[in-house]
Amino acid sequence: MLKIFQLLDKKLIQWMTNNIPNHSLIANAAKDTIPSLLNRYAGGIALLTSRYEGFSLSLVEAMSQNIVPISFSVGVAAEIIRNGENGFIVNTLEEAKEKINLLLKDTVLRHRLALNAKETAKQFRSDIMIEKTIALYKKILK
Repeated sequence: MLKIFQLLDKKLIQWMTNNIPNHSLIANAAKDTIPSLLNRYAGGIALLTSRYEGFSLSLVEAMSQNIVPISFSVGVAAEIIRNGENGFIVNTLEEAKEKINLLLKDTVLRHRLALNAKETAKQFRSDIMIEKTIALYKKILK
């Protein structure tokens, strides 16, 4: 099991380690290490359980690495995730379990959504976001 700890909430980490079998936990990894850490999980599932979120960088990072997101409708998740096309938006834990089971049983669907997630994430690359921000400022200033 891969563990990179820098979290303050060691109680949560300990609970996850003791109660969730066959998992990997990566917390607060350095930005430049993320692609190599996540590469082996391509086609996997990222469960984002936040109940409040602004712009979820972890959502876009997961999607950029061919990982299918399942997220509650918080922050911009519902604007980024096209339900059933590049991930899933869920409203309850039961619904999250259903989507996880669906993806685990349907490898073709899981890989299609993973590829679509990666394509979606490209629009949030920093160079593209900078260009869009400059274009917006120029439009406002006219």
